[in-house]
Amino acid sequence: MTRSDIRAAGRLVSALAVLPVLVAGGCAGTKAPTEIPSGPHPVIVLAIEGLRADRLGAYGAAGRETPNLDALARESVVFAWAFAQAPEAAPSLASLLTGLYPGTHGVRRTGDRLPGEARTLAELLSASGHETAAFVDGEGLTADLGFAQGFATFEARGGAGLAETGARAIGWMRERAGGDFLLLVAVGAPARGGTGYGGAVAAADRFLGEFRKAFGEAGLENRATLVVLAPCGADLGEHGAGEGPPLHATVTRVPLLVRFPGAVRAGRVGEYVEIVDVPAMLLDVSGEPVPVHLHGRSPLPLIREEGKPPYAAFGESPHRGGQQFVALGGYRLIRSLEDGRDEVYHLAEDPLEERDVAVEERRRTEALAGHLAAWSRLVASSSLDPEKPPAPLDDTTLEKLKSLGYVQ
Repeated sequence: MTRSDIRAAGRLVSALAVLPVLVAGGCAGTKAPTEIPSGPHPVIVLAIEGLRADRLGAYGAAGRETPNLDALARESVVFAWAFAQAPEAAPSLASLLTGLYPGTHGVRRTGDRLPGEARTLAELLSASGHETAAFVDGEGLTADLGFAQGFATFEARGGAGLAETGARAIGWMRERAGGDFLLLVAVGAPARGGTGYGGAVAAADRFLGEFRKAFGEAGLENRATLVVLAPCGADLGEHGAGEGPPLHATVTRVPLLVRFPGAVRAGRVGEYVEIVDVPAMLLDVSGEPVPVHLHGRSPLPLIREEGKPPYAAFGESPHRGGQQFVALGGYRLIRSLEDGRDEVYHLAEDPLEERDVAVEERRRTEALAGHLAAWSRLVASSSLDPEKPPAPLDDTTLEKLKSLGYVQ
């Protein structure tokens, strides 16, 4: 079995379909493109910790005022069911940088170090001529923990806050607007203070409006791909107290919006995607080959209507005794590694995961558990070294991976 065999094809599809809508866009004096790019151009990723999909107007939350994000959503591909790899920012951002699951890149919790042998998106795009920069303000996102790998400019100012970090990133972007670059802005959860979670979301939305304005003034409307996501949501206590955040949808179902140059292909994608898929997509739109050892796969075929390969989502957490999840076929299973207990939720009917149907859906629970076990073995067999073949897998695991389309 080759590594390309493992990557080939993907995962079980959810019931929702892609609903693409072509939108004309752009600013005066530049020609709006008519298709998604496939060569070098500016790429910007805004990662705002703490945004929950269920609390945003663009995701159907009634009475939620996020006007700037909602306006951006109308020009973007909105992934309706995007999942983070972990319930905290550092592991998910490591997946964003490497295209690998936490079990392979090694950052399972805040404070873990990203190994130097991990190849990052910044390194890959830097090698192709992109200037690279990251402006970060979040716990555990520091150079000494490996998060600066591949970035020519890396500023980590713990406690600087969203406004200051964003302002420095905007200044850098304006100075490089005429070139090809990768810019990552990763900010911690906005100050909660006395304004509560709603105030935090409002602050994030104001920042997004300021950034979007500077983006347009810099002439990037028709040149740059802009990605807005959350590396994790926010635990507001819906699933009880415990050691660390839960792995439920309130924390791991996150917003993911992609605005391509000229706002082409704006619309919604209903298939499950993951943060780990983003690096493959950005390499794809930059005209760069996607390394075969990446776990994530580009969702561009979904957007371009070139077919609908099966997709699923997986993640893990060391908290609360250790947990893993798999989402596919409209359901999500969360397994406790401490006691082996499984929870299963029907996402379309119960997006906040309030009603566990594991007992009444016993066959589905067993099937999901089997897929999760096969994924765990797949991740354990993987390596940071793109040239190193995966460890051998047993026949039962291989058959399960074949049933999901991972192996031909």
